[in-house]
Amino acid sequence: MMKAIGADLNSEVATNKGRIDAVLKTPNHIYVIEFKKDKSSQIALAQIKEKEYQDQYRAWKNEMPQKRIHLLGINFSTEKRNIDEWIEETL
Repeated sequence: MMKAIGADLNSEVATNKGRIDAVLKTPNHIYVIEFKKDKSSQIALAQIKEKEYQDQYRAWKNEMPQKRIHLLGINFSTEKRNIDEWIEETL
């Protein structure tokens, strides 16, 4: 849906330490997103940090400090058939 409305969204973004599930860019924000299924949003956020997925976007933030990088860990529950929980950390 995000692509359909013209959002700058990329999935499976390769890094030297793994693949980011999704990256959503807006003029002032970048969302680095990791999805998990039947685990926890904390595990997803920990993976982002452990693999330093946000590092490739730090230069963008350094150029314009008012811009923000958001790390989103999202868990999907197969039982609920929906998002179970999510957590965000802003840099």
